[in-house]
Parts: sequence; structure tokens; C-alpha cells
Amino acid sequence: MQPQYENRESVGTGNRKVFGVRQPNSDSAVRSGLSIVQKSVVHIDNLHADCTDALLKDYLTSLEIQVLTCYPSKSWLHAKEERDEVTAFRVCVPASERHKTFDPQIWSEGVLIRDWKFKKNSHGATSGS
Repeated sequence: MQPQYENRESVGTGNRKVFGVRQPNSDSAVRSGLSIVQKSVVHIDNLHADCTDALLKDYLTSLEIQVLTCYPSKSWLHAKEERDEVTAFRVCVPASERHKTFDPQIWSEGVLIRDWKFKKNSHGATSGS
């Protein structure tokens, strides 16, 4: 009979990563050097053109969502005319808080929240655009 292990896999790109969860004792020879924050990147689209990264970050922070980074990005709306009237952002939050960003009750009607689409480069690796 094999022991059961709980693996925490990274969210997103499909590359498998397993993060250790055992709490080492102080005399353990093999332990992590740094604390790693698992991250999740979301695309928040169809916000009013007056919205800025500072306004969005303040809004999310007021909802107790930790924002690691927040950058303006291109809207993924299809019609060019629509894209000129809105703004969009690439927001990185701790993976443990990702579910909070997908709560439809915190967003005005019509705001779109999606997982960030990482593009593959010519070598098959993913990039952040």
C-alpha cells in the first residue's frame, strides 16, 4: 500500500511543479532557502477608460485582495471601436486569493475577468504577453 501525498501543482501554464508542504524542524539539513508565493495572473477587461492601475489596485486592496502587480494591457474585446472605449489590466495575485478576483459580486455589470493567456514563443516556452 502506497502512502497518499497531497501535491500542490502550479496553476496556469501546464508545466508541472510540486511545492513541498512539510514543515521542517530547525535542524533539518534539507529545507527551502526562500519562501515562495504561488501566483495567479488574471486579465480584467472592459473597465471604463478612466480606470487606472492605481484605482484598480486600491479597489482590490479594499476588498482584501493582495495585488502583487497590476499593469495596463490591451483589451481582448473583438471590435476595435470597443477597445478604444475601455481599458484592461494584467493583475497578478497570490494563487490562494485567485478565487476572490472571480467573484462576480465585486464587479460592475459587463466587466470581464479571465485567466491570463500566456503566448507560446517560437521555442514552445510561454511568455507573459
